[in-house]
Amino acid sequence: MVTLMAPLLPTLCLALGGVQETPDPPRLIVLISVDQMIPEHLRRLEPWIEGGFRRFLDAEVWENAHHEHAISDTAPGHATLGTGVHPSRHGVIANSWLSPNTGRIAYCVGDPGARALGPEGVLENIGSSSPTNLLVPALGDYLKAANADSVTVAIAGKDRAAILSSGKDVDLALWWNRPIGGFISSSWYGERLPEWVAQWNEGWIPRSAEHLWEELLEGELEGSGTDADDRPGEPPGRKTFPHRAPRPGAGGDTAALGRWVFSSPLIDLYTLELAGQALERYSMGRDESVDYLFVGLSACDTLGHAYGPYSHEVTDVLLRADRGLETLFRQIDEQVGRDRWVAALSSDHGILELPEALRRKGLPAQRHSLATSGAAVATMGKSLAESFGEGILLGAGWRGLRFSHERMRVGELESEEVEDFAVDMLSEIDFIQRIFTRTELEGWSSSGLGEDPLLDLMARSYHPERSWDLVFAFKPWKVFQAHGTSHGSPWPYDRKVPLAFLGPGHQRGKSHTRVATTDVLPTLLSRAGLPVPSDIDGKILP
Repeated sequence: MVTLMAPLLPTLCLALGGVQETPDPPRLIVLISVDQMIPEHLRRLEPWIEGGFRRFLDAEVWENAHHEHAISDTAPGHATLGTGVHPSRHGVIANSWLSPNTGRIAYCVGDPGARALGPEGVLENIGSSSPTNLLVPALGDYLKAANADSVTVAIAGKDRAAILSSGKDVDLALWWNRPIGGFISSSWYGERLPEWVAQWNEGWIPRSAEHLWEELLEGELEGSGTDADDRPGEPPGRKTFPHRAPRPGAGGDTAALGRWVFSSPLIDLYTLELAGQALERYSMGRDESVDYLFVGLSACDTLGHAYGPYSHEVTDVLLRADRGLETLFRQIDEQVGRDRWVAALSSDHGILELPEALRRKGLPAQRHSLATSGAAVATMGKSLAESFGEGILLGAGWRGLRFSHERMRVGELESEEVEDFAVDMLSEIDFIQRIFTRTELEGWSSSGLGEDPLLDLMARSYHPERSWDLVFAFKPWKVFQAHGTSHGSPWPYDRKVPLAFLGPGHQRGKSHTRVATTDVLPTLLSRAGLPVPSDIDGKILP
C-alpha cells in the first residue's frame, strides 16, 4: 500500500496591510510524451520551434534527464514516467516478456479478459489491452485517490503508451487501431466506445486516403542538423518527399491506410484532435478536482525507426507536433485558465542514429544479424539438454534466455551451475558486451550503487517473475536489422530524453543537473498541490 505524504499547502505571502491571497491552484495536469524524442531535437530545431515546444523551451528545461533503467523500450519508459518508480518495481520490464507459466511471450498490456469496445458495446470476438500487468499505482490512480471526481484521459498512437502512463483507475484510454484504423479502447474502461469517438472515427478514411505528405518548411531548414532526404540505411523503395497515403483496398479494406496513418504526421494530428475533444467532453480542469490528460505522440518513433532521428521525416513530424501542441494548449488556456494547469514534456526512450551516418563520423557502428546468436543458442540448448536434461531451456529471445525452474527443482540443479554453463558457451558472441545472470541480479543491492553502473541499470530493469535468467547487454552502436535503426540498449543514446515543465511553480531557465524520469510524477503532483507518494523512486524537482 502506498503511503501518502501530507498535501503541499500554498504558502501565504505576508504584505503590508494584511495577507496577500494566493492564486488559484492548478486544476489540470498534462503529460506530453513524444515517443523516441531526444534532447538534441529541441536544441537543433529551436530556431524553427514556435508553438507548444516553444512554451516548454521558454519555461523550465532539464538538459540532462535520463531513464535510469537498462531496457529502453516504449513500455517501461512510459510506465516509469507514469508511476515514478523503476521497472523492477512497476513490473513492465520490456514491451514483452516470457511467461514462466506458459513459456509464451506475454505482451506488456496484453489481457486475455479484455475486449475491444464498439459504439454499441463490447466486441466479444475482438481482444484488447489493459493495465492489468502494471504492479503499482500511476498518476491517474493518485489523482483518483486524492479526489474521486478527478478525470483521467489518456490518448496515444500506441496502446502501451496510453495505458501505462495513466494507471488502472482511469476514465478513458484511447489508441490507434493499426490493423484497420480508427481509435479504439478496452472493456477495462467501460461498456462501449464513447459516441464522440465513434463519430470521429467515421471521418478518418476520407481525410486520410491519398493524403499527400509534403514538408512543412521545405527548403528552409539549413543549419537544423537535418541530413539528406535520401541516405544510406533508409528503407528501400520511395524514400524521399512527398509521401502519399494509399487508397483503401478492394472491398473497403483499410489495413494499409491504417498502417500508413500510424507512420505519418496524421497519427499525431489525430491524437491531438481527440485530446482536444476529450478536454471539452469531460469538462476537464473546470471544477475543484485536479484532472489528468496524457497525450502520446507516436510518429517520431515510427519514422525514426525507418529513417533515423536526423531525417527529413522526423524533423517534419516534430515541427508539426510543435504547431499542433500549441493549438491544444490554447484550448486549455481558454477552458482551464492560463495559470491553472501544469505540464511536462518527456519521452519514453532515445534512439541510435543510422549506423551508416555514425560511421561517417568515425564511430564503430555496425549492423548485425541475430542469426549468429541464434545458432549459438541452438548449440548451447543441445549441450544444456545433454548435461542437465531435456526441457531445461524454457525459451530464448534476442535479449536473453529463460530456464525451466521446475526442471531445475526436479533435477536438484543449482541455478548458478546452469547459468555459468550457458554463459561460458555464449561468451564468444562478439557483439555481446556482457551477460547478466539471475543470481547476479537478485544479489544486487542499492547500497553499492555506482560501483557497477551497468549492473545498476540492469537491476532496475529486472523483475524476478518476468525477466530472463540470462540477460544480454549488447555492445554500443549495434543495430540488428537490415535498414533503419532502433533502441532498447542501456547506453546513453537510448536513455537520454528531453524533460521540461511549464505552468505554475516552474523555474524558468535551463539546468544541466542530472535528473531521472522517475522525477516527473512527484514534480507534477507537487506543482498541482497534491499529495506526493513517499515510497516512489523519484524526487520532486526544485
